[in-house]
Amino acid sequence: VHPSGDDNPGLHLIEAGFWLYFTNYQTGSITFNDHNYLPFFSIKNIPDMTQEIKPLFAGSFSIGSGTITFKNPKIEGEHYFDKKYKRYIWRNRKVIMKIADSTESTYTNFETFFAGLINKVFCDDFVFKIHLRDLKQDLSKDFVLNKYTLSTYPDLEEGFINEPIIRIWGNKENVVPIPIDWDNRKFKFNDGRSALVQEVKQNGTALIENDHYYVDLQRSIII
Repeated sequence: VHPSGDDNPGLHLIEAGFWLYFTNYQTGSITFNDHNYLPFFSIKNIPDMTQEIKPLFAGSFSIGSGTITFKNPKIEGEHYFDKKYKRYIWRNRKVIMKIADSTESTYTNFETFFAGLINKVFCDDFVFKIHLRDLKQDLSKDFVLNKYTLSTYPDLEEGFINEPIIRIWGNKENVVPIPIDWDNRKFKFNDGRSALVQEVKQNGTALIENDHYYVDLQRSIII
């Protein structure tokens, strides 16, 4: 790409993107799907994989952080990663791993899962390391809850003023709603919209929806 017509080469930009392929399968290189995989790492150099299954999302194998270490062998007079380490842009590039349960598996039998994004790299005469960014760090911020105030709920009972409004994620049982308008029997149980209210009880007795109460799911209010 030449973004400038000037003869000065410093004003020219040449950029390309491509993949590098590695395997722990055998001592020699191996070809899968027309790509040559170099045997420069072992399974012990891969961070532990974890799986989480929560009500909010479907679980999947993932590597959120850690370090993957490759060998840096000397090939034809120079170490494989030396020039690549200096010249390639590694930061925020994807790492994708494929895994199979047998050495007899064909390429189509390999399962693909996303491993992470490269945060930084290290290279010496023996190893090349890529440090994966911990994606959970982006979520490690304080969660600020809204509060019940008289300006928003003028008929709020005095004992609930400045109390936090709970925010429900996923399924939640035995939620105690807050009376925001006692005279009109309005009770709030969640900060935001809700998908479903399975059952409402009063003094342990189940009430009948649309006969005894109505649910405003948009505002999470029982009337």
